[in-house]
Amino acid sequence: RVTGDVYLVRELDYEEGDRYTLHVEVSDFTLAYPSSHRVQLDINVQDSNDHAPQFTEDPVTIVIPENTQPGASIYTFQAADKDGSGPNSELRYSIQHRWPDSLHLLTLDPSTGVLTLGQKLDHETTPSLYLVVRATDQAEDVSARRWGSVT
Repeated sequence: RVTGDVYLVRELDYEEGDRYTLHVEVSDFTLAYPSSHRVQLDINVQDSNDHAPQFTEDPVTIVIPENTQPGASIYTFQAADKDGSGPNSELRYSIQHRWPDSLHLLTLDPSTGVLTLGQKLDHETTPSLYLVVRATDQAEDVSARRWGSVT
């Protein structure tokens, strides 16, 4: 008796193909009543979170004029995740470290990656700023989320 089991000969990768179609034909070659039946097997590959976000620029150097007004957008961080579509490639941005440690000096929009000046700059007291920005994917399993960072 033949089982009709279907096996993979290699691992599937969503980024190489998210959908496959197989046509399976079963034949009975008895002499009295030969017959066959054909079915279509559709295989949808589920994306696994196998890629971490990567920033398009690393490191980033931003020059901010001292007279820049608070509320001005000064840079947009951009990262990409090679995972397919859905939560595994949706990114959220956050500031992981900042120096000086002033919460209101710079703000980062978690959805767009837009960095905004929160208060007036003074070159004499703060000649330079240091940030570590993280992009985190939104995998449904929080423990499986992957991230990338840029300074």
